[in-house]
Amino acid sequence: MTGAIRVVSCSRSAEAVETVIDNIRHRRHVLALVSKTNSALDAEATALLESARDADLPRAGFVLHTSGSTGRPRSMCVSTDQLADYAASVGDIYGIRDSDVIAINNHVEADYFLEESAIAAHYGLSYTVVPEDLSPADEQFTDLIGEQNVSVLILPLGAWRLWNDELEYADRRVPECLRVLVVGGEKLMDSDLDALLRRTHAGQLLVNAYGPTETTVATHFDRISRTSRSAQYSIGHPRPGVACRVVATPRSSELFGPGVGELLIGGPVVVDGYLWDEPATADKFEVDASGTRWFRTGDAVRKEPDGSYAFFGRLDRVFKDRGWLFDAAEVEARLRKDLGNDYLVVVGLTDADRRRCLDVTYDRGHPPTEQPTTFSLKPAHHIALRWLPATGLKRTPGAKVIVGADTDSSTRREWAE
Repeated sequence: MTGAIRVVSCSRSAEAVETVIDNIRHRRHVLALVSKTNSALDAEATALLESARDADLPRAGFVLHTSGSTGRPRSMCVSTDQLADYAASVGDIYGIRDSDVIAINNHVEADYFLEESAIAAHYGLSYTVVPEDLSPADEQFTDLIGEQNVSVLILPLGAWRLWNDELEYADRRVPECLRVLVVGGEKLMDSDLDALLRRTHAGQLLVNAYGPTETTVATHFDRISRTSRSAQYSIGHPRPGVACRVVATPRSSELFGPGVGELLIGGPVVVDGYLWDEPATADKFEVDASGTRWFRTGDAVRKEPDGSYAFFGRLDRVFKDRGWLFDAAEVEARLRKDLGNDYLVVVGLTDADRRRCLDVTYDRGHPPTEQPTTFSLKPAHHIALRWLPATGLKRTPGAKVIVGADTDSSTRREWAE
């Protein structure tokens, strides 16, 4: 669609959900901002959208922001057609039934909100809107799921961890009415898998979903087994309409070995690019000779013989915790400045003592004078620090110790800048 575009405000209130579902169901071409209430970006993005009323855009839909790194988050437009096609493709994966009740979460990232709304719209499901001020960390969240007879629940992994903490504290399991529980957005740690199996009931379907926002919410799905666990973390198989390429690079081979490369996702699921950011679009998106648009995920994967994909880590130094993306280089800069030590290197995220930790290593001869136990790069986010002396790691001039994010310290490699 090109030409004049109708701009719609979407506060993600319970009243707005019906309008969102109606727009997706009828594939209406609106341009709507969907983000958390009171987001610092909302005012700026709304002004930009207003200025786009009469601009030529390739297609309209819902504008949402990535979770962002330590830099400025990016905005993109996911079309109503893409969302409707997404919902149609996951019905068999989730085993959607006419009688299902899906929860629409008002407190989590905007792409989850749209995913849930799209599924409700496509299948005509009953739904319940989780109040924005109700966190999975509250015992009332469990009560709501049970009282509303919710059978399909989709949560970011960070939200599941909050819910699990509450379930552990109260010694409860998830309500038996819940038939399908989907988690995603971050790598599942062993403790996450243990908690999922411990706090759910036999017969409940557990699904791990993978996919960047730039590729319409989620592209790969793995049904979590209750009886076996693979040695390598799997993101499962792509959904219909998703094209995949694994492109080996010198860095992927150096970090993770042969057969591992960067995952590129292509096809109609890929958004047109970042709004108002042509350099970033050129860096992450490409169009091949056949006209297929591809998105470079930055994730290192290997295609397995059964067609599934094994995930190894990031090819850049970005890691994610509870929905927040962080650049390791910026974390290092803050720590080095605060502690007056130029030898600190962020290794990555690990799962130690049943908690997420940020591993930081230092040269044995240059330990930090102080070793803080927590770190906060953003006011709303705090993470535990685990300090590791770089024992046995050889260091050469101009080299850094690097590890793919979300991998443990055994996968450390050296690389020269």
